[in-house]
Amino acid sequence: AWIRDETRRLQAWALYGSVIDGVRDQLDGIRLDPWDGQPPLILTESRSLAGVLEDTAYKYGAAIAATNGQVGGFLHTDIIPALSEGQTVLYFGDLDRAGRQIEANTRREIEAEVGELAWQRLALTDDQVREYNVPAKLKRDGRDHVEEQAYETEALSQRVIIDLLVTRLEALIPRPLDDVHVRASAQRDAIREVLA
Repeated sequence: AWIRDETRRLQAWALYGSVIDGVRDQLDGIRLDPWDGQPPLILTESRSLAGVLEDTAYKYGAAIAATNGQVGGFLHTDIIPALSEGQTVLYFGDLDRAGRQIEANTRREIEAEVGELAWQRLALTDDQVREYNVPAKLKRDGRDHVEEQAYETEALSQRVIIDLLVTRLEALIPRPLDDVHVRASAQRDAIREVLA
């Protein structure tokens, strides 16, 4: 069950005998917005990195997407409509020429439509390469066949990558997540009383 095949999926829908049965069943899954309507968007250069960060994004109610390299259509059909000017974007990408170009193009495309964003590169940075002794890889750019040293975000441990995200989300969130959960629980209890 822990192996995820991202190329296939089964779509099934919950069906109920009554709306009240549905409300009772779905009540525990209803989450309150801890971001005052402006959740950060986590963008990653690779799908595997988005997979590593997905549980953390879910826990904090932050949107997450992988660009999977240079992309245009996906930005316009999915990402841009989900953003508004000034919103926070937390970016994870490789530290090499191609990675910088992918990030710059992604940011330029989005900001041309949405306006200026609070764009923050969480990984990989020059400081992180030094701090975590990230090994360099010799990579050949397929566009011009130039070889260069590249540092891949996935060379950091998953724990480090997740910790980088959690630390930033904790600094950004307007109120403690536990307070939001307590408020949601109290509201659920009140609704259960009404349904009873």
